[in-house]
Amino acid sequence: MLQGEHGFVSKAAQGEFDIREDEEQFAKLQDTVDLLIAAGYFRARIKGLSAFDKIVGGLVWSISLCKYNVDVDLLYSENSTIGQKIALTEKIVQVLCQVQCPHSIEPHQIQGLDFVHIFPVVQWLVRRVLECKEKYGDEAQNHSLYQFHQSADVIEETSVSDQAKSSPRRKYRRRAGFHSANLMEDVRCTLMEFDGYSQAALASAAAAKRKKTPDEQEEDDDDELFRAELAAQQDLTDRALEQLPEIVLVEEEPLQSSEALPSSVEELKEQLAQLTRENGFTEAELQEEEEKYDELKTECDTLESQLKEIKEASESVDEETITSIRELLVEHDEIKERDSQFKKQCKEELAILSHEVESLKAICEGKKADKESVTAHILNQKKADLLEQLKALRLDSADITREVAQLQRQLDSVPSNAELNQYQRRFIELYNQMATRHRQTKQFFTLHNTLLDVRNFMKREIDLLNSIDNSKHLTSKDSYKASFVENLDDILSGIDDSLDRISSKNKDVQTKKDQLSDEYSLLLEKERLYHKTLDEFKNECQQNEELRRQMQ
Repeated sequence: MLQGEHGFVSKAAQGEFDIREDEEQFAKLQDTVDLLIAAGYFRARIKGLSAFDKIVGGLVWSISLCKYNVDVDLLYSENSTIGQKIALTEKIVQVLCQVQCPHSIEPHQIQGLDFVHIFPVVQWLVRRVLECKEKYGDEAQNHSLYQFHQSADVIEETSVSDQAKSSPRRKYRRRAGFHSANLMEDVRCTLMEFDGYSQAALASAAAAKRKKTPDEQEEDDDDELFRAELAAQQDLTDRALEQLPEIVLVEEEPLQSSEALPSSVEELKEQLAQLTRENGFTEAELQEEEEKYDELKTECDTLESQLKEIKEASESVDEETITSIRELLVEHDEIKERDSQFKKQCKEELAILSHEVESLKAICEGKKADKESVTAHILNQKKADLLEQLKALRLDSADITREVAQLQRQLDSVPSNAELNQYQRRFIELYNQMATRHRQTKQFFTLHNTLLDVRNFMKREIDLLNSIDNSKHLTSKDSYKASFVENLDDILSGIDDSLDRISSKNKDVQTKKDQLSDEYSLLLEKERLYHKTLDEFKNECQQNEELRRQMQ
């Protein structure tokens, strides 16, 4: 209401309302904001932001740190409507279901700032944020170190790793009671005990040399030189082993008594022939794998040549070309890793087969051996293969279980009928509130216009009475009497015109009221007809169900 005769102004006209704050809600709000600030969301310190802005921002920030995405616009308006706020909170609640939050919360509770239910959700999310920071902190640090090492080399760490790789390691040990014939043979035996050390030193030296060489052609030359040196060293090792029959492996178990020896030489020959056939099959497989390795090597060389060409033209390329180069680099690294794994696997298989052949040859030559140990070794190898297959099956089962859980979460994210009914009831309540507020506003406008008209009429009446009172001394003149009568006639005609306008306006309002009343009666009649039809439809459905049961 505007300022009237008594000089007061309504608070509703100035946009001021009395809001009663709940002490428990206010305390929960403070606890929630303090919890978000302690977790690292310092935007909640801004005093100019509303409580809804702080809570929604904190929830989205926490969910993002938990490696989940929320489909919201970060540049949203602070003065959003109720519909926009509910849509925003619905997306947040949907992601909370995907995060598997144990506390249930509804969108209207977030929009209505129900901090009693919001605080447990924020508390659980902050706990998850701290766990994710602790979990992914090392990964971020390792990634940053990896990016650093792509463009710079740390000399101290490289030297330390090279020293660790080049440290001496004993591979063989002399049998007790063995004595060398001379000093040179003693030196050669000692060097052969640490054969792995010399090979590791050559490998580390070649690796360091490949890192420091900028040209790829020189890297290939160094690689071939390293392989030639390694082959020569292996040849020397084999010749030395032939000269030292008394050297044994450190991991070799002591031989058992001669009671477990095979009964006949023919049986040993059969076993040797069988293992020879298996060795032939294995060599064929090894040859196939070597062909695959050659193909991979050719592919790797092709990629390296492509990489060299790309590096030469990298100064004048666009963003798409740089992206393709990065993909090729990743593929190159994967091929190198597969190459190294394949080499390692082939060496292990070759060592196992060589060990089996040497064992059977030693048995055929009459040396003491343990047949049961050979059989146990084969069984252990088969057992290891079966365990690897079991591990692979368990990994596949875990992937399937993870997919099932993800599909289950997707099904849970779809709202049920109860939730849809709840949303519908909420929308109806909001519509009723808006209709009530609109009706009150129209009444206030009508009252304001009516009071303005009354004020104008009263002002005119007061002005007329004042003019009559001021002109009392002129009533004795005939000319004034005539003019006064004319003025009264004009005023009377103006009043009649105003009365006619008000009467016509009243008639229009009454006509509109009658029309709305007729429409309302028609709608009531339709509603009654709808309920009647619905009852008849329900009865028919019940009869249909009964007839179906009787037919079954």
